Parts: sequence; C-alpha cells; structure tokens
Amino acid sequence: MKKRTGEQIEGISSDAKKNIMKAVKGDIADKVSRTTFRITQEANEALDWLTEHYNTTLKSLIDILCLNIPGDSSTETGGNTFLSSIVKHVKDADLKNLNRSVRRTIVVSHKSLKTLNDLAKSTQIPRDILVDQGVRLLKGVVEFGKEEEKKKHEKAFEMIDEFYKSADDLSCRLLDMLGDEDPIVQRFGYVTVLIDNLHSAIRAELDKGEPIDPDTF
Repeated sequence: MKKRTGEQIEGISSDAKKNIMKAVKGDIADKVSRTTFRITQEANEALDWLTEHYNTTLKSLIDILCLNIPGDSSTETGGNTFLSSIVKHVKDADLKNLNRSVRRTIVVSHKSLKTLNDLAKSTQIPRDILVDQGVRLLKGVVEFGKEEEKKKHEKAFEMIDEFYKSADDLSCRLLDMLGDEDPIVQRFGYVTVLIDNLHSAIRAELDKGEPIDPDTF
C-alpha cells in the first residue's frame, strides 16, 4: 500500500498538494449528521494522526476529502475533488483483501455526506471505501508536504545561521567601538535577540518537530 500511495501522490498536481495542505488547517460550516464508517485500521490511525498533528476535527478531515481542490481535475467524476484522485486508483485496486474491521462514528456535514453518497453511486465504489482510501492518501499527501517544507526550512536555517553569526560578530565589534551604554549598541542588542530566538525556533522545529510560532519574538 505504501508504494501505491506514493504513486498516487505523484499523480496529484503541485497546486492541489498546496491547497490540500492549506485546507487541512481550515474548517467548513454546515449542518451535520453523525455517520458511522467501516474502515481499515490503517485509515483509523491516519485519522488520529491527522487530528493530532494539525489540531483539527474529524469533520474537517472528511470535508477536506470533498473539497473542490484547484489543480486536481477529473472528467470521470465530473468535478474537481480530492476524491477524484482516489477513484482513479481504487478502480484498479484489489479491494477484496481490505480488512475494514474498524467502525468509526464521525460528525459529517450534510454537504460532504451528499458528495460521498453521490460519488459512490456514480462510480459504484462503496462510500466507506472512498473514505478509507481517501484518508490514507490524505495522510500521505500531508506527510509529503511536511517533508518538502522541512527541506526548505533546512535551507532557510543555513541562510539564517550564516546571518546570525555575522550579526553576533557585528554586535561584538560595535560594543568594542561604542561601549555598552551607546544607544546603537543597545538597539542592535534587540536585533540580535530576535535573530537568536528565530534561530532557536527553527532548530527546535528541525530537531524535535516543534512548530514555529509566528507571533513569538
């Protein structure tokens, strides 16, 4: 399944992946119903992983599956939904061996539930399999996005680390030239503190996975 998930992710455009990552942190307001899905243990664990890492709700995750994602088009399903990517692969997969032993009750918006039911009817793919495969792929997309983001942050850290060392050296030279009572030295001290805090925050994210708070200085 891991290999197939990788192949599925490669088939999703960059724009779609970016919008999926943004959507993971959002929410959609709508009338809701409690619905029970029969899914695999892998899908159940994917739901827990996504809600834990992004502090989102199960309802939001199902909504994301049914969102119109720019850059992810499908003529087969007649729309631009993330689920259309699942349909393309599920039709060629052997689903008889899926052990959907977990029953998970989720609050689902009426809009998303209708989307799932309509798509299941039009494709002849059971609704719960669409959810099962969709959630597992969603986790794969998010993990892929996190890896790409980490690579960029590693490069950013190298640049900031170089700037941090230069700023620290400049701070010492200013201190030697002007003394610690000079307003330039004092003001530049605030600058070095901010750079030091950002430097530490990026290091903590890369080493421990701690998110960077944009509002903390």
